[in-house]
Amino acid sequence: MNLIHWTKTHPSFALAVVSCAAFGCAGVSTAKFETPDAAMHAVVDAAEKDDSSLAERLFGTDGIELLRSGDPVADKEDADNV
Repeated sequence: MNLIHWTKTHPSFALAVVSCAAFGCAGVSTAKFETPDAAMHAVVDAAEKDDSSLAERLFGTDGIELLRSGDPVADKEDADNV
């Protein structure tokens, strides 16, 4: 998986991860990571597996919605391409 390419093609996810890491998500127990790379791997895992539990730990309540475009076919294709 090429994280640099992925973050360039999905900048909103990278921004969300950085925002949560920098400012925290009020009222939500968020995941902590040793490195930014580890955080991006977690985002990729959540998107590829459509893992709502992991997405919630990363982005807060309904975090999985940040990883969905509304088009399940396009979402699957995007996850397959990561």
